Amino acid sequence: MSTRKRDHFQRLQKQRYHARRYQNPYFRRDKPLRWKGWAVGIALSTTVVGLLWFFFKAPMFTIETVSVSGTQSIPPADIERIAVGYLEQARWGVFRASNRFLFRANELEKELTQQYAFESLVVEVEDQHVTISVREKTSQLIWQSGVERFLVDLQGQVIRPLNEAEIASLEAPPTLPPTPAGYTESTTNPLIRLPVCVDINGTPVTISSSVISPEEIQGVMAFADQIQRVGLHIKQTIFDRQAGKWTSAVTTEGFDVLFDPVADIPSQVVRLETVLREEIPDRTGLQYIDLRFGDHVYFKIE
Repeated sequence: MSTRKRDHFQRLQKQRYHARRYQNPYFRRDKPLRWKGWAVGIALSTTVVGLLWFFFKAPMFTIETVSVSGTQSIPPADIERIAVGYLEQARWGVFRASNRFLFRANELEKELTQQYAFESLVVEVEDQHVTISVREKTSQLIWQSGVERFLVDLQGQVIRPLNEAEIASLEAPPTLPPTPAGYTESTTNPLIRLPVCVDINGTPVTISSSVISPEEIQGVMAFADQIQRVGLHIKQTIFDRQAGKWTSAVTTEGFDVLFDPVADIPSQVVRLETVLREEIPDRTGLQYIDLRFGDHVYFKIE
């Protein structure tokens, strides 16, 4: 009985002995110094910052010049100004988008398409130079909403706004007599040949938005072309979307002709010719002629 107890006691003592850690005082290991870790960390951080500063700030990686090709009516300087503004944008607080590694062609393309609607647009970077190649959409008419004027393509999509110089050129008095088509001959200002459509409701317009349907555009152009055979010329065509199907062509003689641009244009022109010949031989005081109701033509004379 006592032997089992002694064995148990001895076993317990052995466990305690083996569980302890004993060190030879002559072979004691020194604790590593913490300052070495800090030094390594600071060295690595300095190296990383230095590399970032070199790659993102070095002049050899900075885009210096911009060139634009393919423009027709858009002044290249306007596109260059947008590109330079993008290059000067901040990146990470201390860097600029002009850095080769921070420049994003798709971001610049997005900024350009917010100002203009292009047929095609390509932005390329080579060394320290950005090349912007564009192909403009063909302008078919001028759309006016409020005081703003825009170029619109055959699909009715807004291409771009007219700049101040272009607006001034349209408002300047003609220097040459009108041609048979009612336009002033000009080789320097092709805008003056485009039909003008006015939204009297002043609806806000954004680039690439649709302001007029392709069918309406074809009707406006066909009507302006065909009424020349009765000796009339159109200054501008007015749209009132809030009044429903209300489209009015303002003639150079001062009276309006209301018509439906998506209906049969030749038939409306025939009715116009007939009423002018048979009912209104004297156009003095004529305010408007309304062709929108089939064979029933209405007009008003003061």
